[in-house]
Amino acid sequence: MKKLLLVLITIALIVATAVYALPSVLTKTTQKALSDTLQTEVTVNNIEVSLLDGTFSVQGLTIKDYPKFSEGNLFVLNNLVFTFDPMSLISDTITIKELTVAGIQLNLTGGLKENSIKELQHVLALNEQVAKQEKAAEEEAHKNGEVQDHSGHAHAKKELNLRIEQLNINDIAIAATITDPIELPKKELKLAGLNIQNIGGEKGVNVNNLLKDIVENIDLAVTSKIEEILPAQKVYEDT
Repeated sequence: MKKLLLVLITIALIVATAVYALPSVLTKTTQKALSDTLQTEVTVNNIEVSLLDGTFSVQGLTIKDYPKFSEGNLFVLNNLVFTFDPMSLISDTITIKELTVAGIQLNLTGGLKENSIKELQHVLALNEQVAKQEKAAEEEAHKNGEVQDHSGHAHAKKELNLRIEQLNINDIAIAATITDPIELPKKELKLAGLNIQNIGGEKGVNVNNLLKDIVENIDLAVTSKIEEILPAQKVYEDT
C-alpha cells in the first residue's frame, strides 16, 4: 500500500512539474520557431494552454521589423486566443476552431510596392519555395530508396498541417511612414478589424503557409487603407 501511494505521489509530482513547466517550454519553442520562419526576432511574454477545454492563449507577441526598413517593431499583438479541437492533436491536421486577436499594432515603413509587410510576405514566399524544393528532393530520394526509417524501410517525411475555421482580428492600429510614391509625415490609422474563414482549407497547410495566408489578408486591408490617404493621381500613376 505504501509503495502504491509513493508511486501515485511520484506520478502526481511529475505531472504537476510538467504542467508548471509547459508554458515556459512552449514560449521558448514558439519564439524560436517563429523567429526562424520569419527571419527576424520574435518575442512572446507568456503562453497558457488547457488541453481539457481546448484553449491556447498567447500574450504579448512582438515581431521585430526588418533592418532595411526600421530598427523598431513591425507587429505587436497584445493577446491571441486559440480554441482548438483536442482530438485533432492526434491527427495530421490540427483544427483551430477560432483564433481571436485582441488588437494589433502595425508599424509600417516604406511604399505601396516595397514595405515591411511586403518583405514579410517575401520571406514566407521564399520559405515556401525552399520547402517545395526539399519535398521534391525527398520524394526523389524516397523513390530511389535512399530515405529509410529505423526498420530499414524507405519512407516519406510527414508534415504537420494546421487549419483555421475562423480568424477574428478585433482592431488594427497602423503607424504608417510612407516613402513612396510620395513621402508623407507619419500617419496614425485604424482598421476596424478582419474576419476570415477557412484558412488552410479542409486538409490544412504548414505553419509557414498558414502565416502567409494571414499576412496576405492583412496586407490587402492595410494597402487599401493606405491608399485612402494618398493623392488619387499618385496612386493611379503608381499602379
